Amino acid sequence: MLSSRPLAVALALMLGGCAPTVDAELLEVEAVGPERLDRGAVLRVEAEGLPVGREGTLRLRGRFHAPGEAPRDYDETLEVRAVAADRAEVPVEDALLRRLGGRGTFVGDAELAFASPRGQRVVGRQEARLDLGSPRAVGIDRDQERAAAAHGEALGLRLEEAEPGTLGLGVAEVVDGGPAARAGVRPGDRIVAVHGWRARSPAELLPQPGAAPQLTLLRDDVGGERRVRIPLEAPRAPSPFPFGAAALLLFAALV
Repeated sequence: MLSSRPLAVALALMLGGCAPTVDAELLEVEAVGPERLDRGAVLRVEAEGLPVGREGTLRLRGRFHAPGEAPRDYDETLEVRAVAADRAEVPVEDALLRRLGGRGTFVGDAELAFASPRGQRVVGRQEARLDLGSPRAVGIDRDQERAAAAHGEALGLRLEEAEPGTLGLGVAEVVDGGPAARAGVRPGDRIVAVHGWRARSPAELLPQPGAAPQLTLLRDDVGGERRVRIPLEAPRAPSPFPFGAAALLLFAALV
């Protein structure tokens, strides 16, 4: 026997309603995932009372962050299909990953919608966080990887070789007295987020314009996450003092 909410959804989808321009928020969206989306994955929306076999839409609205870029507003709509009464799906392929913005992290609202024959939309919403793409799937330029590694060296740290499926970026070495060491980063730490966004490849370390690097670390002997901010440092110009001192000595000798 149908519960009241799925029954209301079914009636709305069959009959439409008196006000076709008004959305009926009847869908109860329970989850949107998996959180990590690579090529070949399937984005699933779990809900109740979906019209099996019907096409609908999934609108993602919120903020998106790509490596080396400032977070930006995000608004994309995908076509979904209700494959069961409690699940709608979107296959994830390279073209979709590129359309969604390539490697990056989305945080915001996911709105699932199906239209009735009379044009009324039956909708439901849920908060979502999605890590999109992998370096291979979206073709992150190796120049970006090298630039990120160089930036890491400027911060005084070197990363371990990234392994697929591992959490975050392992810190292999930290230069004594360098910016990272002064901020409290240690060898063996794992960088799980940069500026609050999930870290999945060395390209995450690309500098964000005008922002001091903020790292979220996991440390085995402490447990839990720890956030550190590494201050931006301008390159130090060579001191003119040695030349000035020599000039003064030469002047004194001549006098």
